[in-house]
Amino acid sequence: MLDAVLLAVATALLMRLRVRAIETEGSGPQSLRGEILEGLRWLWCHRLLRSLSLMTAGVNFALDAGFAVLVLYALHVLGVPASGFAVLFVAFAAGGALGGLIASRLSSRIGPGNVLIFAVTCACAALMATAWTSSLIVAAFGQALIALGGGCWGVVSVSCLQHLAPDHLLARVTTSAPDTVSSTPSAPIPTVAPL
Repeated sequence: MLDAVLLAVATALLMRLRVRAIETEGSGPQSLRGEILEGLRWLWCHRLLRSLSLMTAGVNFALDAGFAVLVLYALHVLGVPASGFAVLFVAFAAGGALGGLIASRLSSRIGPGNVLIFAVTCACAALMATAWTSSLIVAAFGQALIALGGGCWGVVSVSCLQHLAPDHLLARVTTSAPDTVSSTPSAPIPTVAPL
């Protein structure tokens, strides 16, 4: 109940904010669809970000498939109760937080491309370990490792996008880049649904 009240108060306070739109030279009012299409066109012409977006969407699709059956895996393969299933999610959250924290330093040490390789390697190793075990501890470690790689991937991909996209197109490119800014499972459909 307290959460609902605080959410209502926060919403009311946000509704009172006055925000002025900043117009850039030569830009006039555009429709949301037009702005998203402009971002998609720019993204499609940028080879690196296009590849990164498509890889991220593919990886997230595969991870979504795994998460769709995770509860069945926990109950039937690991043989754990609901609290054991919660352990998998806590491990995932901890791994994601750690990945987000170390990604920047790791990127400056080994380079962003190598961080992406590290992230994919973490996820592959973790998925294999999780598939071959019936131990909750190994499965939880696997979930943490998947999220660690996802956290690193997310920081590097968002940083890459912010560095490469022109300032006046950053919001449009971010909106139209399916899953580039997301490293945890999510469907790309809502991102491009307005099209």
